[in-house]
Amino acid sequence: MATKYIVSNRSALSAKYRGEILNIEAAFVPIVAADRQEGITTTVLFLDDAAAMRAIGVRPVTQSDNEKQVKDAIDWIFAMVDPTYMTIFGAPDVVPHQLLNNPVSDRDPDVPSDLPYASASPFSRNVSNFLAPSRVVSRLPDLHGMPDTGGKDPEYPLRVLAKAADRTTGTVDDYRDYFAVSAEVWNESTTTSVTKIFGNASALTLSPPNGPTWSPNQMSSKSFFVNAHGDDRSSTFSGQKSSSYPTCLSSAFIRGTLSTNMVFAVEACYGAQLYDPLFASDQVMGIVNQSVGDGCCGYFGSSNIAYGPPAGQGQADIITQLFLKSVLAGKTVGQAALDARQTFIGTQGMTNPTNLKTIGQFMLMADASFAPVILPTTTYSLLLAREGAIVSTENERRAIELQLATDHSEPAPEDPIPGFVSEAITRIATEQKLTNYSVTPHRVVFNESHAHLYAELDMHVYEVLEEFERPGLTTPGYKSIEITATRDEIIAIEETFSK
Repeated sequence: MATKYIVSNRSALSAKYRGEILNIEAAFVPIVAADRQEGITTTVLFLDDAAAMRAIGVRPVTQSDNEKQVKDAIDWIFAMVDPTYMTIFGAPDVVPHQLLNNPVSDRDPDVPSDLPYASASPFSRNVSNFLAPSRVVSRLPDLHGMPDTGGKDPEYPLRVLAKAADRTTGTVDDYRDYFAVSAEVWNESTTTSVTKIFGNASALTLSPPNGPTWSPNQMSSKSFFVNAHGDDRSSTFSGQKSSSYPTCLSSAFIRGTLSTNMVFAVEACYGAQLYDPLFASDQVMGIVNQSVGDGCCGYFGSSNIAYGPPAGQGQADIITQLFLKSVLAGKTVGQAALDARQTFIGTQGMTNPTNLKTIGQFMLMADASFAPVILPTTTYSLLLAREGAIVSTENERRAIELQLATDHSEPAPEDPIPGFVSEAITRIATEQKLTNYSVTPHRVVFNESHAHLYAELDMHVYEVLEEFERPGLTTPGYKSIEITATRDEIIAIEETFSK
């Protein structure tokens, strides 16, 4: 029988909600009952509950914001009871994100992440230590932020828990009824994405000229796909045409419009950021909180600045596609997130800093064990197709061979940049009209099984990062050109943009 642990921190919740903590604890009961009907045995466990934790042989958490304590505790829970699913309840001020080192030289100080909780690797700040995720883990958030006085209103967490107990499902056709919105400049890339996911691009709309208001029919769709710009602590997403960034989606418009147990895949920067509305310019909750509170059963997005190519496919495009494809294949939303992570790691070059950041930053806001799509028995044999690389030249074959032999890359600012790479950067900067760019070398680390074959090969990824202003948004945009080279030749060049 499948098992699930819902983990949280009672002292942190009590500090936020004071006397309402008992009502919040009672709201877990319908979820446990709904799980039982689906053959899942569910345990609600507070990480700071000394008696309950010691009963399963795990040391309790004594500091709710101590990332290492929390990571260690969750690792021990998996070691001792090995649940099929784990759902973390609460925003990062209840159960913290793991703050990983940012492998990209953009403005983000770190990468808030739940990826380490899905991995058996011990506590670390390096994304590259968590490239073998094996656990189905999600987060069901409340609103980030402590009350100034008295207790925080428990309406939101009670609503989130009530929605999680509703197991209304649909067919594949129901969830192929989708709504997709893209910044106008990313029309080509988004058309490819939605066609790969849903088999057509008929429901794709562009911003501008469309948005931020949408029809009831569009808002009632069971699957949402968003390829737009996001901003730090913002309740809106923005489209783009030239230097114009109009609003294309907002928390205010979403409120009360979503269908029960719809799913959301978002490429935008900060698309899944859990922020305190009191510190936002408009004091409105983010789209992720609004969606989960209004019935979204699986919200997959990024905690901070995300990346993808201006045309074609990469980074955020791929990992969001993988999530929705797996949901449509009948997986639980938690398993869909794990599938997306594993397939992304297995098919993308994890030496690229933007790929490393992508795998660290994308997270699932949901109750992990729910499968919204019920497949007829005749379709149970459907498998997700792995995205294969098209190899057309010897140089590309060489690049793929080397990518498969590597584990990750790490910043190496002390290493000199070879002259032929510097010349290439100068040419690219001139052609691309880059004026405010920085260059950071990253040393490629080969995995143990291949290290002896490439012991003498000095391979680097040279990250060329251009920062530019985005009118109307507080955070800048970034253009990244990543040049993979040995000491003798350039073997790959990839261009990406922040979302």
